[in-house]
Amino acid sequence: MIIISDDITGREFPKYVCGDPVTLMHIDACESLDTPLVVMDVDFSNLETVSRLRALLSAGNKPVLLAAVADPANHRARTQAWALGATRLVPAPLDIAGLTQLARSAAANNPDMIQCQTSVMYAAGSLEQAFGALRAHANLDMTQISKSSGEITGAIARSSLANWLGTVRAYHEGTFQHCLIVTGVATAVGYHAGMSTEDIGTLTNAGLLHDIGKVEIPAAILDKPGKLTPEEYDVIKTHPAVGYDYLAAQGSVSPEILSAVHHHHEFLDGSGYPDGLQGAEIGDVTRILTVCDIYGALVETRAYKQSVAPPEAIDILIGMADAGKVERALVNMLAGTVGVEAA
Repeated sequence: MIIISDDITGREFPKYVCGDPVTLMHIDACESLDTPLVVMDVDFSNLETVSRLRALLSAGNKPVLLAAVADPANHRARTQAWALGATRLVPAPLDIAGLTQLARSAAANNPDMIQCQTSVMYAAGSLEQAFGALRAHANLDMTQISKSSGEITGAIARSSLANWLGTVRAYHEGTFQHCLIVTGVATAVGYHAGMSTEDIGTLTNAGLLHDIGKVEIPAAILDKPGKLTPEEYDVIKTHPAVGYDYLAAQGSVSPEILSAVHHHHEFLDGSGYPDGLQGAEIGDVTRILTVCDIYGALVETRAYKQSVAPPEAIDILIGMADAGKVERALVNMLAGTVGVEAA
């Protein structure tokens, strides 16, 4: 999302709205508007500004949604906005509620986002079935999980990680949101690294199932809006083993996925849980999933925490790599995947 303004002095907006990065730019600094959502928040009575906007809009791809901010009573401004090709008018002044509505409208009309929405809904349904099966101590339908994996890999291959994350954030919260974010990030890392289709599928399945053991964690602990007590944290730390035991009993889950579910909270220096594994004891799939899991937890929004911007999340992971907890090469790979330059 790009917000074009002829006066950006003192103006601030969130870095992300519905998962879509927000860029506020002075019109004189714009070179192109190659993004699905463009918001024109300018003085439409200024002929130079209107001419500049017209040139920008004719130079690149047509936005999925071109919005204009205007006073509903200002007939001239509204007329000029329509003449520029605006497909939506937003009452001035532009605020977070208006931006959120625009982001959702753009997503609803973007073919890539529609594809992501379909895949997210399918994957969420599969997660619900999987979590329900563990809760009922019933058999897991791995065929359904594999179909969801194919939906996710296809959606990210055809669209983008940004579209996937934006869709997940708009429609899900809590553990489901986290699982879907981590799965999308892990899948995108696989593509970015040039992994085989089979290996990407393994990563995707591991992402979907990595937190299945949280089904048995009381919601009062899982969603507690504050710091956990040591006793509560001990309960949280049981979820990898719970998930592993359930999936291992199915007899149809690969060793790589089982290991990732069991050990995605282990660190290279042995300070993780549940088994305090070190270095080479931690498999490749698990190492990748661990980095993606941490990143996902940082960038998601929960009732008890705000999301962290991708550059800050990568900086935190670099600090963990420097401390010997995660692999720096994998952090660099993740940074490249999400478009952040690792220091």
